[in-house]
Amino acid sequence: AARLAHGRALALLGQHVGLGAIMAMGRQERQRFNLSAADLFEEGEITLNESRRLATDILRDPSATAIHSATLAELYYCCASANTRSEPPLLPQFEGGDYRGPQRRIELVGALTHKSIALSLSAIETLREAGAGQRSECQAVMKDVGKVLAFRARLPPAIMRPDDEEQSRRWLKQALDLSKRLKGRNHPGTKNVERLLGDDSEAGSESDAEAGGGGE
Repeated sequence: AARLAHGRALALLGQHVGLGAIMAMGRQERQRFNLSAADLFEEGEITLNESRRLATDILRDPSATAIHSATLAELYYCCASANTRSEPPLLPQFEGGDYRGPQRRIELVGALTHKSIALSLSAIETLREAGAGQRSECQAVMKDVGKVLAFRARLPPAIMRPDDEEQSRRWLKQALDLSKRLKGRNHPGTKNVERLLGDDSEAGSESDAEAGGGGE
């Protein structure tokens, strides 16, 4: 659990640093912390890969492995998002590739985004097979994959998929339906999914049965 939380914190901080969100801090504070988005993402990737290995090989718990995979997916999304602004590229040797150079940056954004989506979808499938498809952990991954699909839908045609927006709405509606049942309509998490859905949240959410959702 500690490794998981550490990896998630590194991903979020790396995104904030990469996008320049810490510029609101004073110069002395920035110098004191000496934050590097590249270092944060590299450490986060190592931490989460190791924690996922432990969940798989030591705990032998498919649900735990799925949650660790979903957290790694979030790190890759954060890195993809940060790479839309960061110079030099972050995780430039992702999965053995060589994405150094400005002309390859958008390819890196695409590779990270594709991997994030694939990991999240696999995690959802595993959680459903383990009987955890109606739990908050699965709901969070549904929300995340919907968010990342919406991000990919705004990327260049060579990277996005024609049905990204439709798939994004489908997953977000499932996440909204489950969040309402688990947390209530007024919970901040439910409101966050509604914000991601925008006007579509008013149309109601589809049931898990209609969307092929699993049950416990």
